[in-house]
Amino acid sequence: MSASPYSRLDRLTHRVAFGHRAVQDILAEIEATAFGKLWRDQPLVRPIFITSLPRAGTTLLLEVLARVASVATHTYRDMPFVRAPILWNRLSGRFRARGQATERAHGDGMMISIDSPEAFEETVWIASFADHYRGHGIRLWHAPAPGFAAELADHMRRIVVLRCGGMSPGARYLSKNNANIARVGVLRSAFPDAHILVPLRDPLAQARSMLRQHLRFVERHAEDRFAQRYMADIGHFEFGALHRPILFDGVDELASRHDPGQLEYWIGYWIAACATLPGRTV
Repeated sequence: MSASPYSRLDRLTHRVAFGHRAVQDILAEIEATAFGKLWRDQPLVRPIFITSLPRAGTTLLLEVLARVASVATHTYRDMPFVRAPILWNRLSGRFRARGQATERAHGDGMMISIDSPEAFEETVWIASFADHYRGHGIRLWHAPAPGFAAELADHMRRIVVLRCGGMSPGARYLSKNNANIARVGVLRSAFPDAHILVPLRDPLAQARSMLRQHLRFVERHAEDRFAQRYMADIGHFEFGALHRPILFDGVDELASRHDPGQLEYWIGYWIAACATLPGRTV
């Protein structure tokens, strides 16, 4: 699922939800006041974070792990009020039926529906670190910001309680977030018992796949401005007109020598990203 199946009403609702940051902030606060007692005591047990550069198999890994009964993740049902998922579920539950599976926008044969897991966690990071996303690239995270771990944990608890239908002591939060490759150390510090999974693919094959997707989304964004807005609102800056690289060491120099429309760019980006992983030298 992507922005394509959105009806006019869906698109209007999306614009309201993301038209101003205050909308999501206010709804998250209303949800906390109205339903906070549902999740405040929910334990966070060994959360799972899947991350890597795109096209490494993170979505497939997410879908496999999301089938485990004790695992809770975001789904497309949480859009567009992703930071108030319980409140939105209560409001939309009566009119949002089970959708038919369609091929996702990447054109890679993966079928998704409104109940498929998806990566919406980045909206929480954007809300707290807007300065990191300004300019030509996304700045790295070198240390956890005071109080942010508690804010992210609060969001994780909401998802666990929503997906499990109430308090569930043994449930585990699961996310797929490609941008988390830039903050593996921060996540380890914030959640010491977390499992952080970083799938790696043959670098040349992955670079070629990233290039193909970038060119595909360049065309898509030129044809559909709402599709471009949709991806920007949920923090997916990997490809197309939105492409904003994470500023790993050497990426500025790489961008001065190569264009994202060149394979050399994506090979260099893969090397720069993997060189930042703890305990790994490329």
